[in-house]
Amino acid sequence: MKLLISILTIFLFIACNGKPPADNAKAANIKARNEELALTNEVSAITRTAQKLEKQGRGLETYRNSKKVEALRECDIIAEGSRKEITDLENRIQKLSDNYKTPLAPVILDLNECVACSRKAMDGCVKARVSINKAIKENYPQ
Repeated sequence: MKLLISILTIFLFIACNGKPPADNAKAANIKARNEELALTNEVSAITRTAQKLEKQGRGLETYRNSKKVEALRECDIIAEGSRKEITDLENRIQKLSDNYKTPLAPVILDLNECVACSRKAMDGCVKARVSINKAIKENYPQ
């Protein structure tokens, strides 16, 4: 009788869930690890993009210091493209959980200052680098 009850219990469980409990727990664990890995990859990609934009902002210094009108026009064109990338970056950051979003949010303001064509824009680049490095330390503590 015990054997019959055991067999029926196993059959009923398999019929209801399709998998024994160990397989369900294993699948849930794998799914959680994959989601965390995807999130970590997205945070890394966002950080790399922020670093790239900060470098682009620093690269505008030649245009910002020029007295030629053409150079300032070129700066505006490049800066406009960078601002679009920053907006896209901000949208990606907003989709993150708060523990990742909070350290990365200040980077956006600093990057917008950095890619400007004003003479003070380099101050924004300095602040952007500091806030990016701070976000890296907070998101990847050692």
